[in-house]
Amino acid sequence: MKKIAIVMGSHLQNNIFASCKPYDFDNFLFQHRLLKSRLYELGYDLATYDINSIDCADIVFYYDYNDSLPHPVKSKRNILFLWESEVISPQLYQTELYTKFDIIFTFCDELVDGVKFLKMNYAYDTPLTINKDIVQKKKLCTLIAGNKVINHELELYSKRREAIRWFETHHLEEFDLYGRGWREYVTSNRLLNMISRRVPLAKQILKVICTKPFPSYCGEIDDKIPVLEKYKFAICYENARDIPGYITEKIFHCFFAGCVPIYWGANNITDYVPFDCFIDMRYYKTYEALYDYISKMPNEEYLRYLENIESYLNSEQIQQFSAENFADTVIKEVLNEE
Repeated sequence: MKKIAIVMGSHLQNNIFASCKPYDFDNFLFQHRLLKSRLYELGYDLATYDINSIDCADIVFYYDYNDSLPHPVKSKRNILFLWESEVISPQLYQTELYTKFDIIFTFCDELVDGVKFLKMNYAYDTPLTINKDIVQKKKLCTLIAGNKVINHELELYSKRREAIRWFETHHLEEFDLYGRGWREYVTSNRLLNMISRRVPLAKQILKVICTKPFPSYCGEIDDKIPVLEKYKFAICYENARDIPGYITEKIFHCFFAGCVPIYWGANNITDYVPFDCFIDMRYYKTYEALYDYISKMPNEEYLRYLENIESYLNSEQIQQFSAENFADTVIKEVLNEE
């Protein structure tokens, strides 16, 4: 049996294929398990590089790349998967890096050329039905994300905080916040980050002095979908905006939960998702206008959103985000060159 190694910075010991906590949440790793299974049927053993060493591998997959990882070996067939955006991982978007790889799979529409750069969406085990029971919706709106900061003109971390603070100030009783880090001190200042990492006491002092509490915060959660099911709407901002094709699990987890997303992210989102499946935050100049719309929405209109979402999940258009399409694409493009 031929071997394929996955080089990555985490999820080693084949934990990228795990189906349970603490590695897999909301079935997020399903696409990788399916790819491994499909490749095995074709005579290929897919494993992380601490199990299938690069030296013994016939093909090497790189799930993102940085200088701390083993460098691509010229004698191997090297495939790069770009999972993160330039805003979060700028090192992945250096032109000289691409010369080291035979094929590059990416979500980024601006890079895709159909030759070396091939289209790859985030992929899921998509349900055909969703929970449309409005009675189970305990509150109007939620936001589920980690508390992070970054300096970049396209980042949306700060816009999430703006949304949180607005709801906390004006409609706290209708809004809940979940995720990691909302009780911690976070900053994009490199010096303060270095001090807080090296001096634990300094981190605690900065936390007390600089961290303003989030009264809407309800704690960390493992699985997002069961929580999202309890809310009518969710603030659903990508980590970055205006990157064509950058559409992550954030909007799809809302769909799977029967929760209408208030979306801000890819500027060509409607090329992939029908406009009547989500609320486009770009059309609202203020949170007052957004709140006025969602709080006064009749049940009939809300149910139409959910019905549109369910129709989309049963359509041909969703197939580009299916785990089956992910596996088919990788196998077709990689093994056909063998």
